[in-house]
Amino acid sequence: CELQTGLLAASPQALVTHCNPLPIAPAEGHAGVMPRPPRTPNAAVYAKQLRKQLTPVEVALWQELRRNQLGTRFRRQEPIGPYIADFVSHQHRLIIELDGDFHELDGPERTRLLNHLGYRVLRFENDAVGDAIDAVLNTIRDALAETLDGWV
Repeated sequence: CELQTGLLAASPQALVTHCNPLPIAPAEGHAGVMPRPPRTPNAAVYAKQLRKQLTPVEVALWQELRRNQLGTRFRRQEPIGPYIADFVSHQHRLIIELDGDFHELDGPERTRLLNHLGYRVLRFENDAVGDAIDAVLNTIRDALAETLDGWV
């Protein structure tokens, strides 16, 4: 993972972490499309509860991501392996995490596993979304463009 600061000029304390997934060969019979990793028990139930209890920052970002507004479908509070990703585009293998109190506890381990599963992880501090959402969206657009240019 490479830590980049200063990408969000409107919020100097903003933090963006770009973590690239390990290259993974497609499973036999999947023609380059990786199947979703197995979910942990009750993950779907817990994810549904989380979708009903979004934080104000998650709501603000979701309003910008939903309905293919960035040219891809995002899901919110999506179970992936033992974790529930804040937002994910399966098409682009891109996960967007908003770092609040909960994610700070297991951030690096969580990111390593998600990378191992073939996902790229973008992390933003909550303040970055609240203070400079346009810069956050530009960073997400750039990451989506990289996947279209053969990144994944």
